[in-house]
Amino acid sequence: MKKIILFTVLFLFTFGLVYANDNTANSNENSQKTPPVVIYSVFPEYPYEARKKHLEGKVLLKMTISNEGIVSDAEVIESSGYDILDEAAINGVKEWRFIPAKENGEAIAVKVVMPITFKLTPASKKDN
Repeated sequence: MKKIILFTVLFLFTFGLVYANDNTANSNENSQKTPPVVIYSVFPEYPYEARKKHLEGKVLLKMTISNEGIVSDAEVIESSGYDILDEAAINGVKEWRFIPAKENGEAIAVKVVMPITFKLTPASKKDN
């Protein structure tokens, strides 16, 4: 029987608090802004080597979501301490799709900060 490794990848979607338009200096105080909305996301793959070594950690990413709703850039602003987890987080979020943020009804590119936590369950730690 195949071993099933359970893991949890936590996502905190707090876009309302953590997104900012690149053109905030030129932004009108009376403008109507709406944050991006996730319409498709995949869990970043928990790399086998990281699971085997029981590596866990939180990666804080800064992502640019284009006016077309794709992740056009993602960078680590706080590392998990493990390159393998940081890279898995970046690769995973690049597959995500969004309804873009809007300002006065027009789609705009925005930057968001997203924490991604890789945590093994107790059962998966015993299986390795």
